[in-house]
Amino acid sequence: MAEHIPYIQVIKVPIIADLVLSPAVLYDENGTSICFETEDEQFGRITIQKMDGIKICRGEIPPYQDPRKNWEDFEPGTWIYRVENSRWLMERYQYEKKYYGQSYDWGNSVEEMLTDYTHYYFSFHDEFACTQSAD
Repeated sequence: MAEHIPYIQVIKVPIIADLVLSPAVLYDENGTSICFETEDEQFGRITIQKMDGIKICRGEIPPYQDPRKNWEDFEPGTWIYRVENSRWLMERYQYEKKYYGQSYDWGNSVEEMLTDYTHYYFSFHDEFACTQSAD
């Protein structure tokens, strides 16, 4: 049986996060927001609805395989990714199924985590954020 190796796919956006400053994470009734300064000294925000989990980690090397092998293939605006074959998403699904089963909060079925949820990876300078949320 072939191992399912996690890898990232680029989601290109027209906003470029500052290459040095760290993001801030805010939680409120409108969702979870990752706030950051942009390359042109403005402010950007990504707001996530129906978020299941978030991880903020140090490190400048992606913890997932990137299909682009050469640094020459990187373009400005490529700092947001979708993680395919996510082990973390499967771990969260198994946890929710085991402990909550049919009493799951959203949609009354934990199975939606396998069909409606996505693992996103946001790359900043010397750190990265990962979230899981419904699309």
